[in-house]
Amino acid sequence: MRTARLLFATLSLGATFAITEQAQAADLSSCGDFFFDPGGDVQCEVKLDVDCDASCEPLAFEVECAAELYLGCEGGCDLDIDVECTLDCEAGCNVDCEGGEFDCRAYCEGGCFADCESRCTGDANETQCRSSCEAGCNVECGASCEVELPDCEASCQASCEGGCQASANADCQIECQADGYIDCEAELQGGCEIACETPEGALFCDGQWINTDDLESCADAIIESFDIEIDGYARADCEGNTCTAEAGCTTKCATAAPSTHDSTFGMMALGVATLGLAAARRRRRSR
Repeated sequence: MRTARLLFATLSLGATFAITEQAQAADLSSCGDFFFDPGGDVQCEVKLDVDCDASCEPLAFEVECAAELYLGCEGGCDLDIDVECTLDCEAGCNVDCEGGEFDCRAYCEGGCFADCESRCTGDANETQCRSSCEAGCNVECGASCEVELPDCEASCQASCEGGCQASANADCQIECQADGYIDCEAELQGGCEIACETPEGALFCDGQWINTDDLESCADAIIESFDIEIDGYARADCEGNTCTAEAGCTTKCATAAPSTHDSTFGMMALGVATLGLAAARRRRRSR
């Protein structure tokens, strides 16, 4: 098995949909196992009815399946970290973190995702390869960086450990996961189609279905974390008989007077339908 050296990429900043380092530290647990590319732009939308059903296709489940399949392959893919990877990583990391705020997980995922792009470019099934590889980045970086670290040097060590562990296991994970996608995608397609039939619809980011059992909490977390708008979704703060929203009501409010942004309700129906498979969360790697 080849071991690719981890390359650390600069995170993109500035654009409306750009993911920042601060966003990577945000709590997106309500979005289940879905993970976001720290080096790219994210665009999300809520879909309903026919358009929603048409989006429930195998390609829409690669991120979710990669997260689930990673756990199943983990026991057989626990290879030793390449020493050269950690030395190179820590040398660059210590320079970058001097004199400024350092986000362990954002740095780890930024470099790890860049390694996946390099590793999977030209692969016969490039998108599936990247999803499998990036699932490792998400899990390993999260496990290494989840504890409170005393200083920047310790943060760099943790960040590099996570990224280099993901890199060491990447080829094994890609090969192991390849056989499981068909069954996983078939299972998730049923859940996606059920979500399309609910009043709030199904949430997709970059064409990938987010298998969340709380669409509203997940959507709100994405909006706050990445400072974006989600097409087809508008948050509202509802108190008593009054609802304030930028573009109407959220799923909290089933009926609204259409004239103004501040509307008074004669009747208000509350409730959010929930669905989704409970995804196993990886236990933290013993250190």
